[in-house]
Amino acid sequence: MRTHINAPYTNFMIKPVTPAPPISLKVRRLETSDVANYRELRLESLRCHPEAFSSSWEYEADKPGSWWAERLETNTVFGGWVNGSPLVGAAGLRVQNRVKLQHKGVLWGMYVRPEARGKGLAAALVQQVVEHARTLVEEVCLTVVASNAAALRLYGAAGFKEYGLERRALKVGSEYYDEVLMALPLKPSLSVGPSPTVHRCDCFCNLLKFGFIRAALAAGLVPDATSANRSPVDRERMQALTPRPDSQKAEAVTDC
Repeated sequence: MRTHINAPYTNFMIKPVTPAPPISLKVRRLETSDVANYRELRLESLRCHPEAFSSSWEYEADKPGSWWAERLETNTVFGGWVNGSPLVGAAGLRVQNRVKLQHKGVLWGMYVRPEARGKGLAAALVQQVVEHARTLVEEVCLTVVASNAAALRLYGAAGFKEYGLERRALKVGSEYYDEVLMALPLKPSLSVGPSPTVHRCDCFCNLLKFGFIRAALAAGLVPDATSANRSPVDRERMQALTPRPDSQKAEAVTDC
């Protein structure tokens, strides 16, 4: 006896995967002809993310066009475009005029509009700033609000390392924001050659011993190794106890 099971037949068809359209990124230095677009982008960043910038929308909104043009002339600001879009991202490099600070550059004003994020534009802007900085400075520094995990990952991927944290760096309204300090060395440090390693505990013990012997000699409690009226045995013992001058030339100290 045969049993027929009537089950609905479904014709599964695999649809071909449509490849994502290629993303075209464009990054170049902004010129004075870009002032209007840059001003709009900059004010948007200050208005939407006041905690991310030390400047404010209130301070920059009323500035004349000449002020914005001067900013682009005196600073290096790169702009970014995605697939022929209007200006959607920017990042700047500032080099201080003071002689003692001219070896360092500051990456500032980094911003990418939400619709252009996740496409690699932010990384391209950072890379462009760093490559330009290599021709001018020895190190690039930046600050980023500690709660911005995405920005920390971005800068970390570019090679920046954290070297400090400034508590309550910014105050927006009644809220405080901490800032992470990061830096990227662009030139290798000069090598001064290997230095002898002296343990900190050895230095400390030598100093204590030396101080004790000096005090004992001053009080006449210990025979002076240099005294002519001491026996050869006493002088030999004191010379062994007295630290040699070269033992205090510690060029490098490590923890015990």
